[in-house]
Order: sequence, then C-alpha cells, then structure tokens
Amino acid sequence: AHEEAHPVVLVRERKLVRHGFFSELPPSDNHLYTNGFKGRRVKTTNGRNIANHLKSELLGQWMHLPALDQNVPYGLVTVVFLSNLLNETFGRKGGTERRYKKLDASNRGKLIEDVVSELIGVDDSSAFDCLRLKRIGEPHAEVYVYEMEEAECLLTPDWLTLP
Repeated sequence: AHEEAHPVVLVRERKLVRHGFFSELPPSDNHLYTNGFKGRRVKTTNGRNIANHLKSELLGQWMHLPALDQNVPYGLVTVVFLSNLLNETFGRKGGTERRYKKLDASNRGKLIEDVVSELIGVDDSSAFDCLRLKRIGEPHAEVYVYEMEEAECLLTPDWLTLP
C-alpha cells in the first residue's frame, strides 16, 4: 500500500529583521577553534582573521539598519551552499553506494552564528531557533534573522510533528 507523504512545512510568516550574504564559505569550524582554558572553545588566530572578514562583509550590508531589541527572542537560519555534493559514480557498476558526498554543513555554522550575534548585539541567550541548512549551489552562505513570538519559545514547533 502506498502511504501519502506528509510534507514538512518550514516556511512561515515571520518578521525578517536581517538577511546577509557571505560570498565565500568559511573553513570548517574544526580549523577555526581550539580548546582553551577548562575546555572552552576559543577562536584561533586564523579564526579571528576570518571572523573579522565575515564581519566586514556583513557590516557593509547591515550598517544602515536599526539596532535590534535584546529582549526579543530571535531565530537564526544559516544556509550553507556547497557545490559537487553528488557522487558521480553513484548507481554505476563498481561505484559508490552513497548518492551524496560526505560534506558537512553543521561544522560551518558556529563562526557565522558568532559573527551575526556580535554584529546585531544580541547574544546566544536570545537565539531560540538556530537552524542550519545545506543546499547545492555555488559555495557561499546566507543568514536570516527573524523575530519570534514569546509563546513560540515554550513549545515544540508544530512542523516537527506530522499530522
């Protein structure tokens, strides 16, 4: 029997307060942070240099926008675009069994989140939704910051539950 697929709806009406574009992807977070005192993750020299570059890129896009209220909950979506995600030998005799290459987007977001947080003047305590997406395209990253309703911070998102 064929079961009807339940689509997961991620797009909702939101008050988008920032959208930013990074022309280049930062390297993996593994190369930008190191373990510091008591195991705290701190940026390496290279991590600080790349963070400064990302900040200047966003600052040029956001410098004329008003400050954000630190007492409002925010959501942050980071979209990482990677090229060549498809294994060319997938499906061929003797080829790989995996359709997609093992390119991880989750370890590319911490530095971006830190840069966005610093530039908008809102720290992690007000970031309630943090979502990282991986998409196929020319390598770059985009960020979206949106306001949330206070009540949303108390509930499991309805899009996580299938009807």
